[in-house]
Amino acid sequence: MGARQVANVVHSMAKLCESGRMGVDGELVGVLLARVRARAGAFKPQEVANFVWGLAKMGVKPDAGVLEAMQGQAAATADDFNPQDVANVVWGLATMGIKPGAGLLAAMQGRATATARDFKPQEVANFVWGLATMDIRPDAAVLEAMQGRATATAGGFKPQEVANLMWGLATIDIENPDTSLLEAMQGQATATAGDFKPQEVSMLMWALATMGVKADAGVLEAMQARVTATADDFNPQNVTNFLDAGLLEAMQGRLRATVDGFNPQVLLLLYYSSRFKNNCFAVMRSGSEEGSYLRLVDFCITQL
Repeated sequence: MGARQVANVVHSMAKLCESGRMGVDGELVGVLLARVRARAGAFKPQEVANFVWGLAKMGVKPDAGVLEAMQGQAAATADDFNPQDVANVVWGLATMGIKPGAGLLAAMQGRATATARDFKPQEVANFVWGLATMDIRPDAAVLEAMQGRATATAGGFKPQEVANLMWGLATIDIENPDTSLLEAMQGQATATAGDFKPQEVSMLMWALATMGVKADAGVLEAMQARVTATADDFNPQNVTNFLDAGLLEAMQGRLRATVDGFNPQVLLLLYYSSRFKNNCFAVMRSGSEEGSYLRLVDFCITQL
């Protein structure tokens, strides 16, 4: 079995696992990893990317030998990587909790900068999210290139991509985010608000607050409406992100005007976040996830 066949099998297995049509076959994965050790030098860029992406999707973390071989091959063939290959490798390593070596990191950032004009929205979002998840601050050139590309293609961003990009930029503690990008992402968030999931809503609002960005009226109204519509699906982490964002202070007027439309529990959490934020954090972050939501609601009720 050659490099292409190994990569294709891993990629296909990951797709099947993702769809729930099969589980991870540990024995087969072991055989494939052994083949990678022997043939790593024959892997082409797409094969490297598909292999890394597939392992990440299946939740398989390869041994040090395979990792070293794949990172070495990726760095050696970086000049032939296309945007999808770059994004998949960075996303895959981040998902597996593996920080790339200096050589591979420099190669991937350089290639992303060189091919930025061809990045699609998902690739921009996954690349930035991956770096942020690995606690890597991108160099100035690639950061500028990704912000520019995101602005140019903002109309094609899906809610998850908006949320992941904004979360990534906030997490790397970006200085002076591009104002055109902020306007474009808020506009796209407003336009697609009806498809935002609770996690995406909370990630977006947390990111804006963390970057010190005053959200515009349109996105605030759209996100408020989405909170109302999906309130029963919010988990403790989603609510915590809202508290961390200090969302209430910007939305008090709208909350008062539309109070009848809110799920009572979520309204309580939002209302008391500004007055008892530190206590809310302590309650939210203590104990199990299932119990912490109810304890936080109980805490808020005691403040009435």
